Amino acid sequence: MTDAIDPKLPPGRRALDLPGKRRTRILALAIARTVITVAVLIVAYHLIPFDRGATWQIGVLAVVALLLLFAGAAFELRAVTVAEFPTLRGIQALTVSLVVVLLAFAGIYMILSNSDSGAFDEVLDHAGALYFSLTTLTTIGYGDIVPVTPTARYVVMLQMVIDFLIIGVFVKLVTTTVRQRLAEASEPSVD
Repeated sequence: MTDAIDPKLPPGRRALDLPGKRRTRILALAIARTVITVAVLIVAYHLIPFDRGATWQIGVLAVVALLLLFAGAAFELRAVTVAEFPTLRGIQALTVSLVVVLLAFAGIYMILSNSDSGAFDEVLDHAGALYFSLTTLTTIGYGDIVPVTPTARYVVMLQMVIDFLIIGVFVKLVTTTVRQRLAEASEPSVD
């Protein structure tokens, strides 16, 4: 594991400072772990039948998603603080957190769209909802899918606020934690 602590090595090291084969192995494991986690989340998203949802499920899904996001953020920050390679673990934490937000809002959009066909200018399927969630996160907003009802617009505004929180606050927390861990590793130990 990339975040396992090796008692013989100082904490908070940089993977890029390792010798060739070990560096390649650590980086490959970090990338594989992130890709597998994201793939599992995307497959799970596509297996959930959001198109059979009722309007009340939007609120439940939103609350569950927010609780999972905060619990996941706390877990990921803790993992960064004890990781052997905090920079890699921080990148993994940010990537997975963004994917969770994207998928949660995609699920909410799909439930909303299927429970009220006028919520958006078209009924959203899994791909359409994920596409809309991603274009909202990236602020590209092509305009090909538009929230029409007030409820849909409020949910989109909520995603915008949460996206800013994730990008702003969580990125700041993770990068600060990574810097602290790297600084701890570079301080000479007093024995």
